[in-house]
Amino acid sequence: MPARRAPRPRPPSGAFALVVLGWLSASGVPGCEPRAPASLARHRCSCSFRTDYDDAALAEVEACAADPEHAAAVARSCAQRAAPGVVERCACARAPAPTACPAESCAPVVATP
Repeated sequence: MPARRAPRPRPPSGAFALVVLGWLSASGVPGCEPRAPASLARHRCSCSFRTDYDDAALAEVEACAADPEHAAAVARSCAQRAAPGVVERCACARAPAPTACPAESCAPVVATP
């Protein structure tokens, strides 16, 4: 009868992979660096809406966002709180003197029917 071989030891399953992943993330693998947050700035936005008498009106809003497109979404939700009708659209541009501001904050400036 042939001699029986000793069973091979099994490599550790998930523990080794976790150690390798931890080492790679700590050593700074290129392409895995966290992104720097986009700089936030105040934007002046003009949002159009219809009054409860179906007249066209505008709401001026200052919104804080990284770019004018995102500022328009923030401004729309802000203007909707003050507008009696549905806000149709908002157009935004960086404020003349952009200053730092809390993310996704907004404040109505003035509403003119």
